Amino acid sequence: MQVKVNTAESLDAAKLLEEMQRQRDALQAQLTELKKKTKSVSFQVSRFTNKKGEEQCNIVVHGITPKPLPLYGSQALAFVSIAEQLKEFVEANRAVLTWK
Repeated sequence: MQVKVNTAESLDAAKLLEEMQRQRDALQAQLTELKKKTKSVSFQVSRFTNKKGEEQCNIVVHGITPKPLPLYGSQALAFVSIAEQLKEFVEANRAVLTWK
């Protein structure tokens, strides 16, 4: 048994496949760009000895600034408690702030 293939249908299917591949490539490129822009934030407990020779621990936040950002526990909790106020302040001053 021989199956006849309509040339017009096979051309339409080929064009459709080609268009879908172009769209897939464009979406993959867009996803790659978004991943570059989205920074991964991580936290770590850091132990160190202060000038008095006492051992201390703090939180180190990676991914927000170019260098790790150390915070004492009280500072971290203070940021959490004022998060909404900070967000409102940033939104109110969006036009004058520098963005990276």
